[in-house]
Amino acid sequence: MAPDVPSPDENPLQAELDEAQGQRDLLRTEVSELRAELSRLRQQQAIKAAAGQATGEVVGKVALSIAMGLGVRRAFERLFQAMHGGDLFPVQEMADVGAAVIRRMVFTQLLGTFIAVLPLLLLIQQNWLLTESNTRDAQHARVARSTHLIELLYEVDCPSRLGDTSCEPLAPARLRSEAARSYVELERELENQHINLSEARLDQVVLRQVEFAGVDLEEAMLNEADLRGADLTGAVLAFATLTDADLTDADLAGANLRGADFARAELRRVDFGQADLRAANLDGAVLHGADLSDVQNLPQARVSGATYSESTRFPKRFKPDQAGLTLETHPRD
Repeated sequence: MAPDVPSPDENPLQAELDEAQGQRDLLRTEVSELRAELSRLRQQQAIKAAAGQATGEVVGKVALSIAMGLGVRRAFERLFQAMHGGDLFPVQEMADVGAAVIRRMVFTQLLGTFIAVLPLLLLIQQNWLLTESNTRDAQHARVARSTHLIELLYEVDCPSRLGDTSCEPLAPARLRSEAARSYVELERELENQHINLSEARLDQVVLRQVEFAGVDLEEAMLNEADLRGADLTGAVLAFATLTDADLTDADLAGANLRGADFARAELRRVDFGQADLRAANLDGAVLHGADLSDVQNLPQARVSGATYSESTRFPKRFKPDQAGLTLETHPRD
């Protein structure tokens, strides 16, 4: 009798591959959109820089023409044509008005005052153009760096989880660790109030004592990650996967941990503060010395098989033994 062969739909490895391919396609789309935005911004910068340079040259020629008393109307006409292509106002009429104003100033002997003020006006214009250029450069740098960092975060060159041993599994993990740190630092420098690393693939990364307070890590993959001493206060870790991760001495006060998977995770001396543990999985986790006295929805979390020590703090009326936790009287700290 021939053995039963599982159908493709029942093959867990194929399902994982399909899911990973789908995530990769979505991330590639996001990276393509960022690249398109970067290209568009560069084109705008080139156009505005050319327009600013042309306007500056024309302003200089206008000043020279006025100083020499030659071609005032023609100079104004060229100036208004250079400004936004002359599409903001009728060029001929504005040139006539400008020439009439200059003639009136000459007639009233105010031309000397205008010439004296002209260098100041030119300096103001140059400063304005320089400020605009610096702003555009900073915006382009942000888009370019964000695009690069997103590629580093999500492109995995070593699929060790699928059994490929052709490369060292920790190498891409280290790369993604540095990319994650740089991405969060960049967003904070720009005073971004919502730093998004949701669905990031950060398995086996080393992020010891990282400052990730308030970062959105919803559905992120942090299996076997080293987060010892990490500051994750107020972070969003809803439905994140942290199986076998090490969060010793981490700060999770106020974090959203709904549906998060901490199976077999090291949670020694973790401060959970008022974190929400609804539907979280703590099966087999090590809670020695952890502070869960103020957590929310602990009875609705899965804690069977987890271990705790005498220094572990639980909410009032919570009975760890009845919930399936095991007391270790001589924990290995």
